[in-house]
Amino acid sequence: MKFAKKLAVAALAATAAFAAAEVRGVVLQVDQIKQRYPWNGLVDVDYTIGFGDGEALEVDDCLEVLMVDRAAAPAVTNRAITFLQVPLPLSAGKHRITWDAHADGVTTRTDRAEMHVSLVHYAETYMVIDVSKGSAATVYPVDFLNGAPSNGFNVDEYKTDKIVLRRIHPGSYVAGSPGDEKNRSDTNERQHPVTLSKPFYVGLFEITQKQYLNVTGADPSKYKGDCRPVENMDYNAVRGGNWPTTTAPGTGSFMGKLLAKCKSKDEAGNYTVPVTGFDLPTEFQWEYACRAGTASAFNTTNAYNNADSAAQEVQLRRLGRYENNQSDGRGEISEKHTVVGSYEPNAWGLYDMHGNVYEWCRDWLQTDVEELKQFVDPKGPDSGNSGTKRVIRGGAWNQNVGNCRSAKREPFDPTSKYESVGFRLFRDLP
Repeated sequence: MKFAKKLAVAALAATAAFAAAEVRGVVLQVDQIKQRYPWNGLVDVDYTIGFGDGEALEVDDCLEVLMVDRAAAPAVTNRAITFLQVPLPLSAGKHRITWDAHADGVTTRTDRAEMHVSLVHYAETYMVIDVSKGSAATVYPVDFLNGAPSNGFNVDEYKTDKIVLRRIHPGSYVAGSPGDEKNRSDTNERQHPVTLSKPFYVGLFEITQKQYLNVTGADPSKYKGDCRPVENMDYNAVRGGNWPTTTAPGTGSFMGKLLAKCKSKDEAGNYTVPVTGFDLPTEFQWEYACRAGTASAFNTTNAYNNADSAAQEVQLRRLGRYENNQSDGRGEISEKHTVVGSYEPNAWGLYDMHGNVYEWCRDWLQTDVEELKQFVDPKGPDSGNSGTKRVIRGGAWNQNVGNCRSAKREPFDPTSKYESVGFRLFRDLP
């Protein structure tokens, strides 16, 4: 159920009552949607969650807040849309989230807008690809799960013979970094709204050396370890193709080989149905997945000072391997990457989004984001404007704290190989 309320961005009235929505015994009551006075672009959404006996929110439940501008012409109804999505589960009781209308580009009076608040459940939270039969296999079975196994996914099975991805809901966020963020690049990280209109899947871990070996029959990595991220391979070995001019990965690449063999079950229970869409992320899919609802330099919380380098160090030590954090809690201290999943995940359960190895993205680098001119499902420029460089994201084991931030964008020659560059598997949905 969705709740609608009239909103005038410059003068919000909040007198109408809201009904309550119930999803599997979980009750959502929207108490108030109210802009702050004096008007500064912030709108508070207050709500209460209650639980019936034995009921709880599931891992992929999500609170969704949508603002639709009814004054816009039908052709441009996406002009002022935002999704404010809070990673759940949330505890019972009263909560508040705040919408920054200015950050979403709403800077003038909007008289015909509606706020919709709902609890949403996304089915088939996880997909698991079984690559245990190696590169000689004719089929890689794909299964869809609504929850994690009892021992979780952070075990060797899902870092060697199986690849696990999590479904990520669509939404909007502010890409880039605020002006006071330590180590930012003004041109390369200017803040701008991005909307991803379709859900997608993202790997919980960076692709490991054993997974890469199982798919391609080779392990090019310089620093060996089955559960360590694969590295030392170029963009063409991982993906190839000519994105965005043509969308298909190269047939001889890791992605091409995976796509040729992934099959899910048909009605008879046999693995015959092709599973499509596997790819590298666009760089803005990557940043959205990395942030997991945060807007700070690192994806743990928004409640620390982005301009304080010491505070950044404290956050990053929890999250990943970088040059000043060479101990992974496993008794190993070394100046290289480490076993995936050795540090804390973000709110969506994704590990090593900061540090360990850089991760290839599909896009050519556009150094000035203001030139992108596409903020709904952006695909980047048709060619690189920083030489001929593709984007890498996330920082690495040999990088400083500033190069591992959520907003950091780096150019890299797609023909080059380096021991600090790997990748993570994504899957686009139709």
